[in-house]
Amino acid sequence: MASLVNNYFKQRVAEGDIDLDADTLKILLVMTNTTADTEANIQTLDGYTTLDEMDGANYEVKTLGSLTHALDTSNNRFELDAADVTYTALGAGSRNVQGVLLYKHVDGTDANDQPIAFIEFGSSLSADGSDVTISWDAEGLLQLT
Repeated sequence: MASLVNNYFKQRVAEGDIDLDADTLKILLVMTNTTADTEANIQTLDGYTTLDEMDGANYEVKTLGSLTHALDTSNNRFELDAADVTYTALGAGSRNVQGVLLYKHVDGTDANDQPIAFIEFGSSLSADGSDVTISWDAEGLLQLT
């Protein structure tokens, strides 16, 4: 399955309920049993049928830093970017990691935090205790057309 932008995120951006300059955006790693790659109409993190968050040693949810966004008129899209994210000594989970779930941090509870997009890796990640860096695409981590 490919990456997927959440429909409620689109609505929240259009209505001004998400402020990319002020809101805290976080990512969590999801493993291969996740349904985040197919469920585009989820309002909060607890709405996923199966989130399947990473369970390996030294895993933690990460806050995105150095957020930037810009309009790319030559490609007719809006681009959101952030600094790459590193997980130090990420241990193996019970399954491989399929991708990341980008979300708006509201209060740290799945019942209130709001999904933005599922971003699939080119191939699943098998953590082995070494450092893992999530490097975003040169065109940004999210592109809205």
